[in-house]
Amino acid sequence: MSIILEYLIYFAIIIFIAYTIYIIIPLIIKYYLKRRFNYKISKSDYAYLTFDDGPDPQTTIEVLNMLKEYNINATFFLTGKNAVKYSSVVNKILEMGHTIGEHSYEHTHAWHTGPLKTAKDLLRGKKIIEKYLVGKGKVLFRPPFGKMNFVTVLYVLIYQRKVSFWSIDAKDYLQKNKEEISSYILSGLKPGKVILLHDKNPNDSEMIGALKLILEYIKTSNMKFASLSDI
Repeated sequence: MSIILEYLIYFAIIIFIAYTIYIIIPLIIKYYLKRRFNYKISKSDYAYLTFDDGPDPQTTIEVLNMLKEYNINATFFLTGKNAVKYSSVVNKILEMGHTIGEHSYEHTHAWHTGPLKTAKDLLRGKKIIEKYLVGKGKVLFRPPFGKMNFVTVLYVLIYQRKVSFWSIDAKDYLQKNKEEISSYILSGLKPGKVILLHDKNPNDSEMIGALKLILEYIKTSNMKFASLSDI
């Protein structure tokens, strides 16, 4: 065996070990956390409406007004970047009795981001969102894209974050119409389910239309909704 080939094999082994530690082990941990989350939620008599990636000065306010009209509490996972821009909207969310959680600062993808950038993104988001949650107990955290790497796992452990996933994702950020979005959600909606929508995306108008249809359905049913912090 040549020296070059030998070095290539060693290099491949190192890369494999690094990838396993950075991505594969966190993937297994995430699978466990998500199963535990869904199991706990499934026992609830409530369903849960959640919004990611905001706040947005127009869409989030529309969502808040609709939730007030239908008397429903929701959970908003905010990016630090948008929370800085629209701090008045964050205050509005809290004033209206809703829950907020962390969603990093820039919404970086854990599988495509190195350890230093991941840590910086999470810690910047923490610093901004945490100031709104002083004295409010454990902080909810939803990993961007629902992905975790080794740094994300360390962050969750060190800062004791309550990792919050979802069970119904209609992918409203794609160019889907309101009927597609709402019908997908309503087909699986029942107590113990967590709906994922986005109040900061290129398809905002269709999401708002879908939310209206969903809330109209809820109004005619006996289904109850709560914030994830109530679990």
